Amino acid sequence: MSIFADSLRPFWLEGLNDISGHFKKDIGGWICDEEFQVYSEVRAAEFTLNMSEPEELLEAYAAEVNRIAIASFETMNTLQRSVRIKKINCVACDTDLLFCILRSPYFDANDWH
Repeated sequence: MSIFADSLRPFWLEGLNDISGHFKKDIGGWICDEEFQVYSEVRAAEFTLNMSEPEELLEAYAAEVNRIAIASFETMNTLQRSVRIKKINCVACDTDLLFCILRSPYFDANDWH
């Protein structure tokens, strides 16, 4: 596996790889069904939902992940290679403007030209 995949693995939702099929209900739809219970205190950064059928949540989560992945591929598919960007020179020093912008944080504002 790639380093990226290995770094995500500890955060992967257990059982997600077992889900297959076509599901239309996303996480929002699952929440609206209200088929869960909250038995512990809800905090700003943490809460626990208890449910009798965790597979329904996994199906909704898989549908959400799939929707986002498809949108990403569709976006990449519609992108075109941009034509070469014309080089623009800096008015103050007649060098490449992008170079001036990138180097500016490293020089004093009064000194860099």
